[in-house]
Amino acid sequence: MAKTLTTEQWIEILKNSEITKELGLKIFQTLLEFDDYKAYASEIGLKLGYKKSPQSPLNLEIGRYGKRIAKYYDVDLTIRENSKYKFWDIFFVGEDVGTMFLWKLRPELANALLSLGDLRTTNPQKVARICWNYYNWTKPSGKEGKSLNKTSYEYETGFGHEEWLFDFQKQINGYHYAFLQPINANWEKYIGKIFDINLYSIDNSTKERWWLGKIRNAEIISREEANDTFKTYTKNGWIKEMIEQLKVVDADYKKLISSDYDLFNIKFTKSDCDELLDIPLLLSETDNSIKATYYTTLLNKELDPVFENVGVFKFTAKHNPQKRNTVATYGQRLSEIDKLHPKIQDLCYEQLVKEFGKQNVGTEIQTGYGTSIDLAVNQNGEFSFYEIKTNISIRICVREAISQLLEYAHFPNKTNANKLVIVSQNTIDTDTKNYLKNLREVYRLPIHYRQFDLEKNFLTTEEY
Repeated sequence: MAKTLTTEQWIEILKNSEITKELGLKIFQTLLEFDDYKAYASEIGLKLGYKKSPQSPLNLEIGRYGKRIAKYYDVDLTIRENSKYKFWDIFFVGEDVGTMFLWKLRPELANALLSLGDLRTTNPQKVARICWNYYNWTKPSGKEGKSLNKTSYEYETGFGHEEWLFDFQKQINGYHYAFLQPINANWEKYIGKIFDINLYSIDNSTKERWWLGKIRNAEIISREEANDTFKTYTKNGWIKEMIEQLKVVDADYKKLISSDYDLFNIKFTKSDCDELLDIPLLLSETDNSIKATYYTTLLNKELDPVFENVGVFKFTAKHNPQKRNTVATYGQRLSEIDKLHPKIQDLCYEQLVKEFGKQNVGTEIQTGYGTSIDLAVNQNGEFSFYEIKTNISIRICVREAISQLLEYAHFPNKTNANKLVIVSQNTIDTDTKNYLKNLREVYRLPIHYRQFDLEKNFLTTEEY
């Protein structure tokens, strides 16, 4: 049995960043969430976001952690039958349960953790700008929205190395490896440091700024580790996959091959991204959370961004005409909206104003969650939401509109609208009529359809 460390010694160890690394803290903090502070390593690993052999990175870290402790503290390590030391029992009182082994925090360690609280929030807070991307930074999205500076890397190549920032399908020992240009500018200065990095991006086609949220515990890796990561990516076929993705968007994929280890300079786990926004939020150009917009600058975070009506649907009786071929909603590409959509929206607004009064109709109403409603009508405090679709297939229009309208009206647990109306230029057919009627009768969904007649430029009064 290993010599038991005291609570006071554990407090010293937990505060010592040379001994206690982030993964060790995560293991302990996660164990504290279980009854009696005990769980299987695989259970802890799954909670931390590891999927394949979730216990393996934990076992590896506990072994390394024990070795670091043994360098500084007098512990009588248990020797295994194969003459190797057993490190886990420095931390845990374990027991066999069938073919599995249960970890339970030693009481001295648990007391130290409880007295110190969450030690994971002490990282320096930074802000970084990343390249624009339409696919939540899981794969390249092409030249749209990229830098217009003709001397910039992404202008010349049609992509940035941050395009794969959140492609969590590619992990090595539980870590996702990625790239940030603001790190690259002063790489040697940052190696070995751990930051909480807040991210934003600018759509250069619209000049809109979007806030993405935070990566916690982003560790800046060495050039040697970056090079090893590149080799592993190559061996696993991931570099080839990335090249194929670049070919699809007509980017200069040869630049990726020549980049070598410059493809990676940070690592973090999926669980470190729980403060990322599922949909980026629009930032004001004057928001003080961003002091500069250079790609090469890793800023110190001084203020949180200010978002108006976050999480709140607030009706405004006003027409916000689309002056360009996009609206301030992340993920909506210029090519995905044709000139028909704003035309229908403008004319529908004029007609609904005649029906309900100007003080009761609004367009592009923000939901509070990074999305906007095409048209909203207020009738004595009860709202109708209208979603416009222009696909030539009415079935596709209905399919796409239903999911959006339900989210606008009810996400996450609200009732913002009492009536949902799908609008398209298509004449409704019998099957679609029956489908909507069935949804209303079976699920009590208040979903209806109105056609916009392109010949008469008129929203038909018939409602299905």
